[in-house]
Amino acid sequence: MARPKKRFQQLIEEIDRTPWGRAEQALVADAVALAVEIGDERLEYEARMRQTASANMGGATDVMLNSFAWCLAHHDADPQRFPADLDNGGADLMWQFKWMASSLRSSPAFSQEQIAAVLDDMEAHYRAAGLGVSGVLTARFEDAWDAGRMDDAEALRVQLETTPRDDHSHCDACGRSQIAGFYADTDRDAEAIVLVEEMIEGGFSCGEEPEHALSRALLPYLRAGRFDEAKTAHLRSYRLAKDNPDNLRIVANNIVFAAVTGNEARALALVEKHIAWLAHDGLNVDAHFAALAALAVALDRVTAAGHGDTPVRGAESPALVPFFGAHDGAWSASELAATAWTAAERIGAAFDERDGTDGHARSLERMRALAGEQYDVPIRSDAFVAPTTSAVPTDADAWFERAMQLAQFGAEHETLQALPHALEVEDPAKRAQLLSMRLGILIALERADEALQLLPERIAALRAAGLDAQADLEQRLGLATFGLDTPEATAALEEAIAAADDLPPGHAATSRSAAQPCTCARASRMPHWITPRSRPDRSPRRKTHD
Repeated sequence: MARPKKRFQQLIEEIDRTPWGRAEQALVADAVALAVEIGDERLEYEARMRQTASANMGGATDVMLNSFAWCLAHHDADPQRFPADLDNGGADLMWQFKWMASSLRSSPAFSQEQIAAVLDDMEAHYRAAGLGVSGVLTARFEDAWDAGRMDDAEALRVQLETTPRDDHSHCDACGRSQIAGFYADTDRDAEAIVLVEEMIEGGFSCGEEPEHALSRALLPYLRAGRFDEAKTAHLRSYRLAKDNPDNLRIVANNIVFAAVTGNEARALALVEKHIAWLAHDGLNVDAHFAALAALAVALDRVTAAGHGDTPVRGAESPALVPFFGAHDGAWSASELAATAWTAAERIGAAFDERDGTDGHARSLERMRALAGEQYDVPIRSDAFVAPTTSAVPTDADAWFERAMQLAQFGAEHETLQALPHALEVEDPAKRAQLLSMRLGILIALERADEALQLLPERIAALRAAGLDAQADLEQRLGLATFGLDTPEATAALEEAIAAADDLPPGHAATSRSAAQPCTCARASRMPHWITPRSRPDRSPRRKTHD
């Protein structure tokens, strides 16, 4: 067994230095399978602890719940052989408990009794381990808030303020973001803004921060008349969130922003770009609820702007039938708006029945009330207008501006179409910027071979612009600086980080160890709270991780 165990250790080392994503998930799956093949439960524990964190970051809720339950059962049976903390820099078992409570709450497939059981189980484990209660109080606060028990949530928030922080407290970024969201939900916009700005000014970040906090501040900024800050927050939040389907709720907040600021064309484009994310995680039903309501708000605005007959591309996907039902041909904006409201109401009713409150019904009332709010924050509003000759850029500099606008909008394919024209600019610094943009998009679209061919041109442009240090760095690191997600690219990046004195000022290279999961975000004998109850007929049934 020496060779398989050596291979297992190599896999673990690769996992711990690989960024979150498909490559890392494949390595984790290989490690779990190999540990099972070897028949060593201690090795399997090491692999499954990493699998829980990986699934949390990737939105594979059912994988995460089952992996955690396996680890918890083994830890409880033999805490010496299966310690809570593997001391590998990742989230320990007690921290992972926080994700379980949140995940069970996110689906009406789990009963209120099961949620109460996981919270009680969590508190019992924390007390037995001699840990502080901040993490438990945070989980109970989240439970009360999400269920619509707002008085209970406020009492727990106040209690949290006076509870000493400990190693299992939310981080500086996630703690502020969470309370800012609660303040926004309870009409304390000014207080929400203060917390978000504290986070930004302090440079606090985590796995899904600051993009989540920024999205929570969008409506408060608008209502305060701070339109420039709102626009900046929207652009930054969306840019950071747009590539991870687990960020569905964050993107939903940004769709609402576009809808209420006169950017109906942008709102429709965002709906089309991300509507498939509804089918990504079958157990994150609360995110489905938020996304469907945001989609309905946006498509109502598109309809009010006179474009209700516009087809919504992607809505006809078979994967979305559990949400919208069968439909003959493309959905129009007006049709899909009405259907999305109905779907959100159906899901909200399932949550409220489970929770014994009207919390989700009140959330929908707040979303419907947005029909009376309108703010003038233009970003890009020409997508509904037929192209004219004057709208087409006439020189390379104008194409440069168009490419920058498209990239800011997040329209990768349109940006690629504009770049050949823009790259005719004479300014080498602008050419270097455009080539960086093109490389990043190609990597995001998984066209690494094309990116590799383009890299020498980018390096030459940097040298022409007098940016030799950056050129030298990119020559050493290759496509790792543009987000290439492979073990080789990551290894090259970490080697450069080890020699950080050589990095040009402001270069933001980050290793996986510095980008651990948002441990403040979110289930021998399995815990009894891990098994979903029968799911109500009126809620989506789609599972994505069998």
